[in-house]
Amino acid sequence: SIASYQASDPVSRLLLLAFGVSSALLVQAVTWWSGSNQQRLCRTWGFILGHFLLLVLRIWCTSLNPIWSCNTFNILTLSLGAIVTLDRIHSDFQTVPQEKEEMKRTEEKNESDAQRSWIVSGAAFGSLQFLTHWIFGEVSLVSRWAVSGHPNTGPDPNPYGGVILIALALGVILSFWPSIVNSVAFWLIGVASAIGIFYLRREGAFTAGTVLAIYTMSLWPHLINRLISSGYPGKALSMAMLVYVLEMLGTVWCTAYNFVPGGAITREQTMVVL
Repeated sequence: SIASYQASDPVSRLLLLAFGVSSALLVQAVTWWSGSNQQRLCRTWGFILGHFLLLVLRIWCTSLNPIWSCNTFNILTLSLGAIVTLDRIHSDFQTVPQEKEEMKRTEEKNESDAQRSWIVSGAAFGSLQFLTHWIFGEVSLVSRWAVSGHPNTGPDPNPYGGVILIALALGVILSFWPSIVNSVAFWLIGVASAIGIFYLRREGAFTAGTVLAIYTMSLWPHLINRLISSGYPGKALSMAMLVYVLEMLGTVWCTAYNFVPGGAITREQTMVVL
C-alpha cells in the first residue's frame, strides 16, 4: 500500500492500495493471533505506539502524512519496511522449532477463552478504530471540532494540539488500571465527553475532547485483548472492518450530503455517527 504512492495513474494507485490494505489485514491477523503471550503483548504495544509515531510525524509535517506527501520519505519508509519484513521472515524461520510447544499451549488457552462473542468484540474494535481515526488521527482535529465564530474561535491547534497528544498518552497509562477503565462511572465520563465535544463550543468542547482522548486510548489495550480472546481472527477482524467502513460511510453521508442519495435526511447528523 505504501508503494501505491509511486504509481503513475489513479487506477493503478487505487488497485495497489487496496491490495496492500488487504495484505496488511492478513498480516495483522497472523501477528496478533500467533506466537507466545509475550510476543503478542509486544506486537500490541507496537501497534499502539505506532499511532503516536504517526501523530508526531504529522505534527512535524504540519498535519500532512509524510508517507503520502513526500516522495523521499515514501521511498525511505518503503525501504525500511522491506528490510524489516525480510528480517522478520528470517527470524521466524529461526524460532519456529523452539516455539511450537508454547504455541500449542497458547492455542489450547485461546480455545477456552473463545467464549467471548467475536461479533461484539469485532464491532467494538471497529468502532474504536473509527473514533481514533476520525477525531484523534491528528492532534489539531479537536481544536477544529471546538472552533466557533469570530473573535474568540477557541483553542488554537498550536500549541493546544500538544495537550491532546499528552491526553492520549495519559489514556495509555490509565489502561494499566483496568478497575478504572472497566467501571461504569468511567464509561459515563466517556459518553459525557463525546456529547460535550459535539454540543459545547470553544474551551468547553476542547475540554470534552481532551477527556475523550484519555478515554479512547485507555480502551485500546483492553479491546485488542478481547478481540484476540474471541478466538476467531477472520470473523472478528471482518466484523471490525465492516463496522469501521459503515461508520466511515456514515460521516461521508453527513458531510457530502449534496452528492449522495438520501443526503437530505443525513445532512449534518454527525451526532448520530458519534
